[in-house]
Amino acid sequence: MAISRITKMCKLGYRHTEETRRKMSASHTGIKRGPFTKEHRENLSKAHKGKGGWKLSDETKRKIGLAKMGDKNPWHNREFSEEHRRKIAEAGRGRIPWNKGKKGIFSEAIRKKWSAQRKGLTPWIKGRRHTNEAIKKISAASQGIKNPFYKNGDYVDQYHYDFTNRLKEEIRARDGYRCQLCGLLQNGRLHSVHHIDHNKENNDPQNLITLCQPCHARVHTKNSESMIIAFQQLHETHCIT
Repeated sequence: MAISRITKMCKLGYRHTEETRRKMSASHTGIKRGPFTKEHRENLSKAHKGKGGWKLSDETKRKIGLAKMGDKNPWHNREFSEEHRRKIAEAGRGRIPWNKGKKGIFSEAIRKKWSAQRKGLTPWIKGRRHTNEAIKKISAASQGIKNPFYKNGDYVDQYHYDFTNRLKEEIRARDGYRCQLCGLLQNGRLHSVHHIDHNKENNDPQNLITLCQPCHARVHTKNSESMIIAFQQLHETHCIT
């Protein structure tokens, strides 16, 4: 192969001709490809054992970040069309998550290793605040029809103005700061105050109950009449004073 041709191929944006691609395709036709054998996988594992991963320096990471900022990013100001979104949704429909129904996928040793690696690390978001421009963009992205609570020209599922922090604190204190389903005592993270009949405008104390975050999520997932009746019976039997 001539030097000039090699130089040409190394140039950014070089593309093979249709003839070259046809020849490449024909040369691979009939070649059987399949998963690696067990012996092959073991050999690959032995060859890479003990070798550390290739880590980028902080300076290199900074340069990569700068090279993808703003209008240099291929996704800058780019939005998927409705047709594109529909295709993505259809492609993922019916797929079963690889870990669905599985327990104990990762060994205790692996989980301890991950935990040790994260100890002492400072979350990237800690101490940072959005700029005023970013706050305005976030707000604009959730207004009107872009807001998930905006339906048929009006906002739905919004809490009533009298569902205040003071009222919620009174309900928690009344219930002894305990989840009324599992009995978990509030510690650090505030318990939720749940509307028994799921009517967010009904803020009568008899319609409010203290639940921990997991139980609150489960109640909204089930959203059954039996759950509503059970909570109402708690009031009637003075389990909740």
